[in-house]
Amino acid sequence: MRWLLRISRCTAIVHALIDFDDIDYTVHANLLYELAGQMVFGHFSRCLYPLQKFDSDTERRFAVILERDADKWFKPAKGQFQVFYKLGVEQPEYVPDFVVETAHYLLMVETKARNELGTDEVKAKAEAGALWCKHASDHARTHSTKPWKYLLVPHDQVTEDKSIADYFHFEQVAKSVG
Repeated sequence: MRWLLRISRCTAIVHALIDFDDIDYTVHANLLYELAGQMVFGHFSRCLYPLQKFDSDTERRFAVILERDADKWFKPAKGQFQVFYKLGVEQPEYVPDFVVETAHYLLMVETKARNELGTDEVKAKAEAGALWCKHASDHARTHSTKPWKYLLVPHDQVTEDKSIADYFHFEQVAKSVG
């Protein structure tokens, strides 16, 4: 009987794909695990955009937490924040996974596989993101607005039983000044 229910859910997902509908992340979450980076999800209430595409199931699960705890959130587009990092002789653009507003902070968040946290690229992106947040916080302080924090969250820490505040200890602080 379980297989019949699973087939019914898969049929709904295939039907949505064929009809170019968005997928309700709350209904089909378990079945969408491996398809997260290939599908568009909708039915968000706190996201600034009605539809989102995730690069991993970790991102999708983090969005579930944001839907519950954040005031607002979104996945930024390339060029939206103009954050660049140095990697060898190149200076590519960095696009964080999420930008989040809470009651007291604005957050730039990157979720990353734990085995990638020590790579030069991830460390360079984290430093660039943390430095951007430092400059944004310095500016915010002069205008009495919310400070920014940069969070680098290991994928295995993203579980739906946590709240946004549980991730604050993953804050990265800029090491350099400019």
